[in-house]
This record gives sequence, structure tokens and C-alpha cells, in this order.
Amino acid sequence: MPAPTFDGNTLFDFGWTEVVGNPQVRVPIEMIPGANGGYAQMNGYGPRMIMCAGMISVESAVSQNAALADVKDVTVIPRAYVDGETMATYTSVDGVSYTNCVMQSYEQVGQPQTERTATGWKVYLRCRAIIVHLTP
Repeated sequence: MPAPTFDGNTLFDFGWTEVVGNPQVRVPIEMIPGANGGYAQMNGYGPRMIMCAGMISVESAVSQNAALADVKDVTVIPRAYVDGETMATYTSVDGVSYTNCVMQSYEQVGQPQTERTATGWKVYLRCRAIIVHLTP
């Protein structure tokens, strides 16, 4: 199963989860006084929400603080897409491509986890992204 990507950039290294929502149905319903039931206007579909999360990891031979700084640097590319301007293709964990997507958020979830390795330090950071598929 491939890692989810946005504009060709991998969002997470491992442990990803994903929920692809249904397109929002645009059906305003009006009530007519004196008549039973309601009147529905079928206006097609709106956008769909895609929520995904996963772990990123970085290893550093220098120090624990260097590894913590490096893992924050890894999130710079995905966070740059949260600009309100960039529209790109999101590719899901099952390989389906969703074109015309906007990244609404990319953020860290919880605190980084560190572990000592034989060659230095390894840091794990759980992140999540919310993506809006504008044209389902």
C-alpha cells in the first residue's frame, strides 16, 4: 500500500490512516405553507473531505535536539501547501488520484517521541492532514 501524496510529495513515512468522505449533496429543502411534505431542489454535489494521518521519522547522529529540529523541517513541505492558493492532486493509500484538491491543514498531533539508536537519535512525529477535494 503506497503512502498518501499531495502534489507528488509523500505526506507520511509509515502508519498512515485515511478516511475519504462522500461528496456533499446539495439539496436545499423548502417547506410550503399549507402543503404536506417539502420541495427539494437537486443541485448536484459539493466537495468531499479527505482526512489522513501518519508518522514521519528522522534519524540524527548529532544529538536529540538536532533530531527534533530535523523532524520539524520535514513538515515544511506539506505545510507550505496550506496557503489557500495551491490546487494539486492527492493520491490516496489505495492509489486513487483525486484532482483539484486543496490542503486545508497539516499539523502535528501530540508530542514527538524520541529513542536512542546505535548511531544517534530517532524521532517520530504523528501528523494529520485535511484535504478538500473540490470536484468530486
